[in-house]
Amino acid sequence: MKNKAHDLATYHFSNSEKLLLDANVWLYLFPAPSDILPRYVTKYSAAFKQMLSAGAGLALDALVLSEYLNRYCRIEWSALHKTAYPKFKAFRQSPVYATVFLSRPAVRTDGSSSRMTETLQMAA
Repeated sequence: MKNKAHDLATYHFSNSEKLLLDANVWLYLFPAPSDILPRYVTKYSAAFKQMLSAGAGLALDALVLSEYLNRYCRIEWSALHKTAYPKFKAFRQSPVYATVFLSRPAVRTDGSSSRMTETLQMAA
C-alpha cells in the first residue's frame, strides 16, 4: 500500500473522510496538565479544528484510547505522585488514581480550557 502522507498545515479535510488519530495526537490535543507541551501542539490543534469544521469522521479505537489514558496517567504520576507512590502499579491501585482526570481540565496553547469528552460530544 502506498504511503499517503500529507502536509498537515496545507491539507483540507472533508466530511467524507474517516480518520483514526494516534494516541500521541490525542495527547497533543488534550495533554495531561503536568506535561510540557511540544512546539507543534498549535499545528495539531488547528488541524483538529479543521477536522471538526469539515465534519470529518473521527474514530477512536479502544487500543488508542487505552494508550492515551495510560500515558496521561503516567505523566501525572511522574510529575505529581511519584514521591508518594514510587511504583506506578501502587499509584494505579490508590484512590488518587481515579481523580487524575477529574482534578484539572487540559489547557491548550491558545489559553482555552477543555475536556476531551466535551470536544468529542461537540463533534458527534
